[in-house]
Amino acid sequence: MKRIFTVLAFLCLVAGATSFSAPVEGIHPSTVQEVSYVYICNSSTAHVYHNSKTCSGLNACKHEIIKITLGDAVNKYNRRACKICE
Repeated sequence: MKRIFTVLAFLCLVAGATSFSAPVEGIHPSTVQEVSYVYICNSSTAHVYHNSKTCSGLNACKHEIIKITLGDAVNKYNRRACKICE
């Protein structure tokens, strides 16, 4: 009887630790990553990215404000985080 209880307890523990969400077609769940988007002033003199399009740091932007991934802002545009909206 103890053995059956132990096996059932173990199965409940294992079942509770796994996710039963349906995988996205063709994409393994462990490869899915959340993508963060940020806003930048598309100017050669701008140096920061913003978490919000309404950040007061973007008020001085006279160029187009674009939404890009955080990775692109850092790696492609060499931007750092805005000290106002970080």
